[in-house]
Amino acid sequence: MGVKWFGGWSNQVQYKKVGLDVLFQFVKQNSINYIAQSFIPGSLTNQPIEFLDAYSPNNPSAKYQRYSTGSQTLASQAYNNFKQSDQSVSDGSYIRLKNISISYQFKIANTSSLKLFLNGQNLWTLTNYFGADPEFVLSGYLPPLKEYTLGLQLNF
Repeated sequence: MGVKWFGGWSNQVQYKKVGLDVLFQFVKQNSINYIAQSFIPGSLTNQPIEFLDAYSPNNPSAKYQRYSTGSQTLASQAYNNFKQSDQSVSDGSYIRLKNISISYQFKIANTSSLKLFLNGQNLWTLTNYFGADPEFVLSGYLPPLKEYTLGLQLNF
């Protein structure tokens, strides 16, 4: 497991008074997914919708075992074995737009300028990862916040 490939692409474009800065992050990795930290289906915890694919007589080829209260020793032991299998590791690769900024520069005087800018961080992520966020695989972490910033920069 771990990071197999990490990279990024950054570009800065200026056309007349308009500027555009872009930063993409690329990561190719295998990660521990939601299954490794989940509770047995049927327990009194929130579960992802994928856990509805549970065994029943009508669905004998389901991915997850039948629902249980978790107090049944064999069911609990079987689910712990499942959590420690290769089913708890999946492709955690992703492409993320880490930062994008657009700006416009005003000329105020011969030596002064005013720059108006709009900045966004963590606006878009493309991944097939089964979990909250492929960058932070430990429980308790949330995906990075989307942030928007509008600002003015005055230069004398």
